[in-house]
Order: sequence, then C-alpha cells, then structure tokens
Amino acid sequence: MNRKNSNLKQLQAECKKRDIGFMTSWTKMALIKRLEDEDKRDKKVNDLSEKLNQSKIDVREKDKKLHSIEPKEVERKVILQLKKNKIISLDAMKKQYDVLDTKQQIVKKEMISIGDKKLILLKEIDTLKDLIKSL
Repeated sequence: MNRKNSNLKQLQAECKKRDIGFMTSWTKMALIKRLEDEDKRDKKVNDLSEKLNQSKIDVREKDKKLHSIEPKEVERKVILQLKKNKIISLDAMKKQYDVLDTKQQIVKKEMISIGDKKLILLKEIDTLKDLIKSL
C-alpha cells in the first residue's frame, strides 16, 4: 500500500490498528515517517525472532546429539580405555619380571658354584682334620 496516496484519516487509522502511538496534530509526512520507522522496527524484531528460533532449533539438535550417545556406548568406551591402560601396565610388569628372573638365574648359578667350592673345601678340611688326629 502506498502511504503517500492515503489521506491523514487513513494513516491515523493504520496507526490505531497497529497500536502505534501518534499525535492528532501530526502532519501526513510525520505519520508516514512514524509508520515507516515502525515497519523497520517490526522487520528487525521479526529477523531477530527468526534468528532466535533458529538458534533454539540448533540447540535442540545439539542437545539431541549429545543425549543420543547411549550409556552402554560410553561404558564400552571407558572399559576399552581401562583395558588398554591395564595391558600397558601388564607389559611393563612382564619386562620387569623378566629382568629380575634373569638376575635370579645368574645368582642361582653363582650360589651353586660357591656351594660346590665350599663342599670341596669342607672335604679337604675334614681330610686334614682326620690326618691331624691320626698323627
């Protein structure tokens, strides 16, 4: 609708219909300016309202995605991570065990060797004691 072709009464009626405040002493140009300003404001409000609605929709979608992860899936992932960590710990402990076992085998061989040497010495000591007694 072209407001320039409207008369003063029609412009005032449009203002009343849209609940736009005006003064009865305003000129036709002032009413047109007031209506145009309100049109711009309404357009901005509608644009912001649309953006808000779109943001709400986006938030709902993100919320659905967030809540769509099944608790069983989360539990499975946690269990897999724990298992992975325990396997790493187990491997490290096996390596430590192997090192200690190797050291123990070496010490065991030395103990056997020392025991054999002690046994030989003990036999020689007994032989010498018997020889000393017999003399």
